[in-house]
Amino acid sequence: MGRTDIIKYAVDALQAGEVIAFPTDTVYGLGANAYNDYAIDKIYRIKRRSRDKPLILFIKNKAELPQYVAELTEATLSLVEKYWPGPLTLIFKAKPSTPCQTATHTIGIRIPNHQLVLTLLEQLDFPLATTSANIEGEPPLGEPKQIRSQLGIRVVLGDEKITMGVPSTILDVTTVPPTLLRTGKLKPGILWQNLKHLKICDKLHLLFVCTGNRTRSVIAEWLARTIFPDLVEVRSAGILPGGAPPDPKAVMVMREKGIDISSHRSSPVDVDLLKWADFIFVMEYRHVEFITHLYPDASSYVFYLDTLSKEVGEIPDPIGSPIENYQFVRDIIEMRLIELSRYLLFE
Repeated sequence: MGRTDIIKYAVDALQAGEVIAFPTDTVYGLGANAYNDYAIDKIYRIKRRSRDKPLILFIKNKAELPQYVAELTEATLSLVEKYWPGPLTLIFKAKPSTPCQTATHTIGIRIPNHQLVLTLLEQLDFPLATTSANIEGEPPLGEPKQIRSQLGIRVVLGDEKITMGVPSTILDVTTVPPTLLRTGKLKPGILWQNLKHLKICDKLHLLFVCTGNRTRSVIAEWLARTIFPDLVEVRSAGILPGGAPPDPKAVMVMREKGIDISSHRSSPVDVDLLKWADFIFVMEYRHVEFITHLYPDASSYVFYLDTLSKEVGEIPDPIGSPIENYQFVRDIIEMRLIELSRYLLFE
């Protein structure tokens, strides 16, 4: 069956009130006519999902957004222009006529960056009510065969496998500042460049990088543990091989703060660590060069700790200098982390 025939087959199924499955730029999804109550009920039964957990609308293009959304700010439109189609779900205030809205009259909307789904959406005169293809609480299914056998879905578009799929990032733009409800495929650090202030309701990963991971990044890691709440997981690494203890003077100046870093052992930066991070903060320009060479995608969420931005600002390496220089570096890092905590507001 050719692509045109497959799309027509899916359109007919949706118009008849069926639930279909399809690949997206994140995970496999389930979809139904958002205006068909019977089809919506069927999605919830297939998922074994509570009705108080909302579905997300897929729309065909940005021009459709005002049909469903009660309020659009310039800042929100900027996010739409930058990240749609893409792995960002935005939560809006819904118009009274908008389908699938929550009890608080909000609606999540996304345009996925996957040509097959975009082609399907172009053929529909209604939005798709969507959710991931899985039983509630279980990992998303990554193969059409699994979706047919485990969920009983008759119509599955595409034949690709999506292993270890990462869901979309969910950002609530009805609040001021916007609230990060779920960290996903679009890194929060990328969004932060546009928003600067961000409420956080999900686990956040911060990575601090210096040269040897014996002084500056270690100080940053351990200070961050005291400044940020449990929603933040913090690590540090260096661009040199690992295994070394912290600089003795770094241990001394951190003991002045009541923090014992003597058990730390240096770790090297690797690709897995860069993928793990939501924000990467570096001390020098050469750290940026090393990271972006190792994993180019990280360039969009790496920042200078001294400026908390892409603008170059370097925190000097005190190794081999008097103790006063270590204290100076420690205090700069602490000030920057406190400033960062004022930008990232934790619920």
